[in-house]
Amino acid sequence: MDQAADSSELLRRIEELQREKDEKQNALEVLIRRVEGLQYEMDEKADLVEVLTGRAEELQRERDELRKDIEQLCMQQAGPGYISVATRMLSQRTAALEQDIENLQKKLSGCLRENQNLQEELAEAYRVKSQLAELHGAELSKVSYLHLKRLAIFCSINFSFWQ
Repeated sequence: MDQAADSSELLRRIEELQREKDEKQNALEVLIRRVEGLQYEMDEKADLVEVLTGRAEELQRERDELRKDIEQLCMQQAGPGYISVATRMLSQRTAALEQDIENLQKKLSGCLRENQNLQEELAEAYRVKSQLAELHGAELSKVSYLHLKRLAIFCSINFSFWQ
């Protein structure tokens, strides 16, 4: 009966290890989905950063062109009244463009900060994933060992039964 008790204890331990393995496998799958989600978010943020950077550069070029236009108008027009109206109008446009540039630069710096945070979170997720993979491998080794031990006990019980 001692072998039967050992066998039932091994079976119980194998089932316990199998449950642990399944739980760790599920945790690993959840983590993998989270990593994929973070990667998708990072890709989206990188695209947004690229768009915002392009828009900021475009607005800066437009601002510079408007400044040149103001200078040209001042040089070309002889009447002081017309120059002041044109200068005021272009100055307002330039101020609005500068405000747009400032807002886009703030958004860009926010996106860059968020991107950095996502990269840190992704690195942590990869670290946890590798730890879980190592634990999973160790559990598989334990389960394999216990299966072999169970098989050995089963064979010895069958052998003693036939004698």
